[in-house]
Amino acid sequence: MYELVSIDTGHNFAVAFWHNGICEEVFETDMEGELFCESLTRILQIVRRVVEESRPEIACERPSRSMPIQWIQYSDIRALADTYKVGFFGYVPPTIKKHVSGNGRASKEEIRESVKNANVYNGSLPIDSMSEHEVDAIACGICYYKNKGQ
Repeated sequence: MYELVSIDTGHNFAVAFWHNGICEEVFETDMEGELFCESLTRILQIVRRVVEESRPEIACERPSRSMPIQWIQYSDIRALADTYKVGFFGYVPPTIKKHVSGNGRASKEEIRESVKNANVYNGSLPIDSMSEHEVDAIACGICYYKNKGQ
């Protein structure tokens, strides 16, 4: 049973699932070769299934204004949270970076190292070989927990 789903709405969508403050699973969807609506439908089905089963809160990276496709993803996920009456928390990238690394302008590698050093993930998750989107999904979860004071 998950208490949090943290999401990176980047080009390749990534989702991390949390239990007791530990990231248990993370995966990235590869949108290459799919129509956008097919990818979005598949992503929403995955998140909806977890929300129906566990009623977790949702933490999601807010896209920049120049990313219209990611805004559609973000809006649909927010609507899903509203439908199921679960908490929804959106964070802009500098806020996530600040909470994870202490630097709101941290590089992708600094974020990866900070996530690795945070010890908030299942030991079997290979942080070093994860995509930047998967690491960002975990970083979004760390931001959520730090904002909650945990």
